[in-house]
Amino acid sequence: MFDRGLGMDVVNLGGAHLSGNPSQQADLGRMNAEMLKLIANGDVKPLIEKVIPFGQIIDGLTAIKNHEVVGKLVAKIS
Repeated sequence: MFDRGLGMDVVNLGGAHLSGNPSQQADLGRMNAEMLKLIANGDVKPLIEKVIPFGQIIDGLTAIKNHEVVGKLVAKIS
């Protein structure tokens, strides 16, 4: 898990999705529906730390790897 950089959220959600357990899959569906409502209502806002130009993506990824970033980095393509 750690070699691929997967977070616990990915592991847990993937496990529920792939489990074949109808109850766990239904729970996942309910969580998804609730998250979509929160996003649609504007209740969930991503923490965007910085918008960087496309040419700085390597520097941005290095900063993420070195834990120098708290929020999200967004690369502007234009």
